[in-house]
Amino acid sequence: MAKNRITDKGRKRQRRGYGAGTDNRPWLTVRDFSSSGKSFRVLGDVTNRVHQLLSTLEYKVFSSFDWNPLVTDIREQCSLPLEETTSIALELGIRHPTHKGKPVVMSTDFYVILKNRSVAITVKYSRKLTKRAIQKFEIEKEYWRRKGVSFYIVTEREINPIEYKNLQLFKYCQHITLPSIGEERFKQELRKHHEYPDATLSQFLRILAEELNVRFGDLKQFAQYLAFNRKIIFDLSLHEFDQLKALNYAIH
Repeated sequence: MAKNRITDKGRKRQRRGYGAGTDNRPWLTVRDFSSSGKSFRVLGDVTNRVHQLLSTLEYKVFSSFDWNPLVTDIREQCSLPLEETTSIALELGIRHPTHKGKPVVMSTDFYVILKNRSVAITVKYSRKLTKRAIQKFEIEKEYWRRKGVSFYIVTEREINPIEYKNLQLFKYCQHITLPSIGEERFKQELRKHHEYPDATLSQFLRILAEELNVRFGDLKQFAQYLAFNRKIIFDLSLHEFDQLKALNYAIH
């Protein structure tokens, strides 16, 4: 992904790298890069602001944090003070990142604040974990260590494909028009799934749709909506939503 022409000085003038929650302004944005790579601008549920995600892998990592009930803030593309990273690079004997011979501001992909701690995350495809990339990460790691923040490198190998598939399914059912059946009645009907122990949730919803004279698609979206709002509880990392059996989930 090639960078467009904007300097560190220009980013500072735009007050990037400052703020928290809805007021945070990422150091790097999707517009800073050419359209040749895949990038995302996503409204976050935790922060209620648009996040700037520069790769599919960043989007997958973000999706997991945005769903986590312990997370209170997500800041992406966090700038690190140049004077501190240049000093750290000198101490570690690592060449600091430069552009046209001048040191440039480094950034960490995610700084995530949870209820009990904070973590810094850098995201990289495993094939791109070159010796030079790891050297840069050592500078980041030392910067965050001095701040008392744990630093992690996340690759595609840490992404659970089942969890990611479930989160994408829920993401698009947040603002649906709910069927006339109503939430409490629907939850009562869902508890009848135990009468069909071999049926998947999808299969049971087809049975239920016929009994209630409601469209299957409407009931499926309603169930996804309840799961997104944590009223259908199950292990997202183990079971695909459509394939849930009655014993795999609980209704709250």
